[in-house]
Amino acid sequence: MKSSSFLRSSVLEGFFLCSPNIFDYFCSLRILERERVEDSEVEEEDETRTSQHRRKPEYPVIDRNPPFTKTVANFNTLDYLRLSTITGISVTVGYLSGVKPNIRGPSMVTGGLIGLMGGFMYAYQNSCGRLMGFFPNEGEVARYKK
Repeated sequence: MKSSSFLRSSVLEGFFLCSPNIFDYFCSLRILERERVEDSEVEEEDETRTSQHRRKPEYPVIDRNPPFTKTVANFNTLDYLRLSTITGISVTVGYLSGVKPNIRGPSMVTGGLIGLMGGFMYAYQNSCGRLMGFFPNEGEVARYKK
C-alpha cells in the first residue's frame, strides 16, 4: 500500500515538474488540507481544555464582574506590598543590567516601569480573584456584607 501511494505521488511530482506553477498549486492544496485537519484537532483539544479550566468559585462571590475602580479599591496591604516589591526588584535589575553599557539611568527607569506594570497586574489579578470568589476572601466578605 505504501509503495502504490509513493509511486502515485512520485509520478504526479514528475508530471508536475514540467509546469512548476501547477505543482506549487497542488502542494499548497496539500498544505492547506493538512492545516485544516490540524486546526480541527486543535479546536477539539481547545474545547476539552476550556471545559476543564472552567471551574466554579470555591469561596463566596462578591461581584461576578467587578469594575476597575472596585477592584483597585479592593487592594489590601499584601497587594500593595507585592506591587512595591516587584517594582523595587525590577528597578534594581534594571540598574544592574545597565552597568556594563553605562546606561544605568534609562535602564533603571525602564525596569521600574516594567516592574510597576507587572506588580499592578499581579495585585489586580489577586484583588479581582478575591471579589469573584476564586481566592480566599474572608475580609472582603465581612466588609461587603455589612
